Amino acid sequence: MGGASGRYCCFALALAAAALVMLAGCASLPQPADEQQSLLVFYWETDQEVPAAELPTSDTLFVEGPDAQQIELQAEPWGYSAVPLAPGSYRIERRVTRWGDGRLLEDRPPGSAEIALGVSEVQLVPLAFYRTSADQASAGANAAVIEPQQKRRLSETLRDRASLSRWAGRTAHGFEPFSPFEEYTQSRYRVEIVSEPPAARVLIDDQEWGNTPLTVTLPAGKHFISLQREGYLSEHSFLNVTADGNSAYQLAVAQSAVPSEDGVLRAVLMPFVNIGRSEDAYLASVFFDSLQVALEREGLDVIPYDGTAQGSAALRGPGGPDFAFAESSGARLIVSGDYLGSGEEVLVHAALHDVQSELVKAGLLFNRPGGFEIFESVDSITQEFSLAVSRVLPEIGQPVVEERRLTGEGRAFSERLAERGVVQRRMEYPRALDAGLIYGTLQDGLQLEGTEVRRLDGAGASFGANVSYDHPLTGALSGVVQLGAFYTGPDNQGDGDRGGSWHIPLYVGPRVTFRGYKNDIYVGVLGAWHFATVRTVAVREEGTDDVLSAEVGPYWFTTLNLETGLRVYLGDDLSRRPFFLSFGLLLGIGGYRFEIDFSDADPADFEVWLRGGMGVRL
Repeated sequence: MGGASGRYCCFALALAAAALVMLAGCASLPQPADEQQSLLVFYWETDQEVPAAELPTSDTLFVEGPDAQQIELQAEPWGYSAVPLAPGSYRIERRVTRWGDGRLLEDRPPGSAEIALGVSEVQLVPLAFYRTSADQASAGANAAVIEPQQKRRLSETLRDRASLSRWAGRTAHGFEPFSPFEEYTQSRYRVEIVSEPPAARVLIDDQEWGNTPLTVTLPAGKHFISLQREGYLSEHSFLNVTADGNSAYQLAVAQSAVPSEDGVLRAVLMPFVNIGRSEDAYLASVFFDSLQVALEREGLDVIPYDGTAQGSAALRGPGGPDFAFAESSGARLIVSGDYLGSGEEVLVHAALHDVQSELVKAGLLFNRPGGFEIFESVDSITQEFSLAVSRVLPEIGQPVVEERRLTGEGRAFSERLAERGVVQRRMEYPRALDAGLIYGTLQDGLQLEGTEVRRLDGAGASFGANVSYDHPLTGALSGVVQLGAFYTGPDNQGDGDRGGSWHIPLYVGPRVTFRGYKNDIYVGVLGAWHFATVRTVAVREEGTDDVLSAEVGPYWFTTLNLETGLRVYLGDDLSRRPFFLSFGLLLGIGGYRFEIDFSDADPADFEVWLRGGMGVRL
């Protein structure tokens, strides 16, 4: 018995060790240690034209500064590393010590960079590092300025990591116009943009994407697009994205510049909307008066909003801009917002809109003290908002300015939203297939003919493997099919089994899954059909101490089982199919045994199984 138990323990330990290795190799994006910490992101590619034998075997990026780090470039076709660092000045240096062909490098390859990392930033290193041959590295082909398609690939991959939301509220550098913070739960579509003549500069929502013809991936909704080419009139229009498609533009030859109407820049100031307590309604006029003074200080002709002029307040919603009123007033800008007071603090959202494009040019979210400090808070908000306005004046088409100072509740909400998005994206692969090892006991009551002694078949340990398929039915409900094979070892105590037997179980039944970001928890009720091969059973009869033995089987029996288990997902990168580790417990609560080689039928008893494996969503 000791030898058999030792083998089973070794199998169990090996399975546990494999699980730990897989978990260790699939770490999530690092989390910020505090509000000051920043994130530095590196991108690399492997030269596909270079044989693997010529690629470097030791390729390391050294980050020297307040926090020293070493980053190994991996052998994948492309990849990235995200390293949390304290703010400060850093030097990034690449060192290759040996190539696959055995050559050593005396000089360090080019590709070094100086990075000034500010407080609370997410910064993409402006260089793409290439794993290539020694000859190409010596010619300087191992580092280059990161290209837009690489930025897009990296941003889309980071958006698929829910843990990136914990860096929200920090300034992102180097990713535009492919921000990793872009809301990834939206549907996104590919749009081909062409123009006549070609080579027109394309700006979408004030971000440059390249020259026509080009293909872009945009979230569903309304986008402002501009096409510019020297010698031609610029084309400005709205692009309503609802599916994959194309958009063509005909540029007209420029005749002469079109002057502005009177050179005056007007802005409509909307009343700020109180979405909180009624006793805070007085703050609407406080914000209105303070912002009017600030905007006039910026050189704007401020037009107070008259909601009765166009009667469109019901269409725009609370705090929303009335573009019809602004157009009729000759205004180019609208300032609107809302606020929520809680007594001790006030949360204010203010936005500057461009009337022509109907886009937000400066959107800021403030969290400031309330109560007796409210007037100091209003002055602070006004000052910071006017600074944001000055950045988009007098050119209305400059990039959007955005500042987020999130409360703890706001940050937690953004994390929950991002994690929900990952779960939704994961369910684009609704089915699951996994294979695993099983260990437990199969207890089946057997009674030998001519004796009153009743024993349990399968008193020895059982070990085997099975495959499980999970098919969605509706919502969280799915159907499960499991097929396996296991060996029930002999019981070496006393005069028990004189030989083990093989069992082939088939489990079928419903399962309910509670889905989460890192793992799924499931419970189910499974009916099982077991087939057992022949085995020899021997017992001592009570009273006489005589040894009785008989061959039992082959036979089959059914059981009813309760199951519960856990899927642990390996990483949160949804640019590839989600893999997971699975751990489960199966408890047989009853059943019935049907004899094949003898006539009497006895109820089958209970069974207990532990299961561990690895799977993938399909």
